[in-house]
Amino acid sequence: MMRHLLEKRENRHLTLLEILYFKDSWMTISSLANELGCSERILKQDIADLKDLFQDEILFTSNQGIRLVFPSNLNLEVIYQATLKESLAFQLLEFLFFNEEKTIVELASELYTSKSTLIRTIQEINSTLEPYEFRVSTTKNCMIIGNEQKIRTFFIHYFSERYSFSDWPYKNIDEELFEKVILFLTKFNKVELNFSDFVRVKNWVAVAIVRTNHHHYLDIQQNKLSKMLPDFSKLHLLFGSLEEKLSISLKPEFLEQIFSSFLKEEFILTFDNLLSETKKNESFHKNMLLIIDVIDFLSKKLKISVPNREHLILDLFNMSYISAGKKDGVNYISFILFNQKKYFIHSIKNEYPEFIQLALKALKVYQKKSDFFFSEFGINELLYTITIHWDSLLIELQKKRKKVKLAIVSHYDLEHAKMIEDFLSIHFRDLIESSVYVKPRLTEKNLAKLNSDLVITTTSLQNMEASSIICIQNVPSKKDIHNIYQAITACLNAN
Repeated sequence: MMRHLLEKRENRHLTLLEILYFKDSWMTISSLANELGCSERILKQDIADLKDLFQDEILFTSNQGIRLVFPSNLNLEVIYQATLKESLAFQLLEFLFFNEEKTIVELASELYTSKSTLIRTIQEINSTLEPYEFRVSTTKNCMIIGNEQKIRTFFIHYFSERYSFSDWPYKNIDEELFEKVILFLTKFNKVELNFSDFVRVKNWVAVAIVRTNHHHYLDIQQNKLSKMLPDFSKLHLLFGSLEEKLSISLKPEFLEQIFSSFLKEEFILTFDNLLSETKKNESFHKNMLLIIDVIDFLSKKLKISVPNREHLILDLFNMSYISAGKKDGVNYISFILFNQKKYFIHSIKNEYPEFIQLALKALKVYQKKSDFFFSEFGINELLYTITIHWDSLLIELQKKRKKVKLAIVSHYDLEHAKMIEDFLSIHFRDLIESSVYVKPRLTEKNLAKLNSDLVITTTSLQNMEASSIICIQNVPSKKDIHNIYQAITACLNAN
């Protein structure tokens, strides 16, 4: 796990911020110190360090304790970006990615640390990276060597977590020209890129360019290059000097390396190509049929159609090869510090537990029948792919949820109660079924006959069970809306 590359203090800082983020409220120093397993004195120093790092922008302290609050234009990723930036181990790995000509002494000087600290850091890095089959070599010049595919995968994830999409750490590659080439090539291959695809592809190819320029090569088994790439020698008028501005060679063997992600036999761009490949490859055919079984099982059990069935089959097919690993479960790198897919699946599970339960059941059968092994990280990748690539899935799941029944009582007049009903419908339309209380006498027995989960009332009901009653003043305030939402969520989870 890449988190082991952090020093003890760095790890504690990150854990502290994660706890505050998911708590989303004030925490006392004593309770936070207890959860972190450290003294209050150490915690107070950690808080001071973090407030300096983030310039008091997200960490706030008061007599209530401490709280994490993001400005509206930031989210959790800035925590991981800052952690990676401050970590000596990750600074070292990034420096070596771009520079391979330094000795230990020169490297220590570049990173403003001692030789002994650097040697210790490299030993810790190599201990963590050993299961992933690559390491930092210190023979003569320092460099990263080992399983080239995993090295590239590591840095693809690293740069996506370390920098925002607007940053460009590849200084020797002209970003504007690079983007033009990527867009030209995707158009040439009749593939349309959206924003997230574009950011991802730029990162993939840029990492490959840097590694190839340092003479680290992948073993390319099958050459699809002639079909995918135009004759660049005829495109100088369009792009100028590609070799100089993009730090690349236009020789086929170099282009194979930098476009290796798209040259893999198992990476297929269109559903028609998938059908064609499955006719020639029995393993592909078996995998496609098993993936179809997963999709059909979920569609039948959930009673939800798959409008983009072919697209979902293709995406799951590609992801199955990307996320599969060995049974030790450690060789697949899906993130560095920020396990976004885990957080995503956790959130979906809270909202739609039956869907996640069924999907896990289907994937368990798929894994048993297939030739693959998926770690927890690999399963999360497949769950994520199913959830986001199945068109309108969440809308259909929401429609099938049992709605919370609200009874609305107003002592002002009937029309006021109907106004509250409309107001709540605007906020919670897909979550509730509401009815206005119309009987002349308001009794607990009469309310019970409505069989409601919650009662929203403009008058105090002191002699009735409080847990299912929310009293508001005239028109629901922001606080009332929050309380009603919390109560609705509790009812849904109880169901």
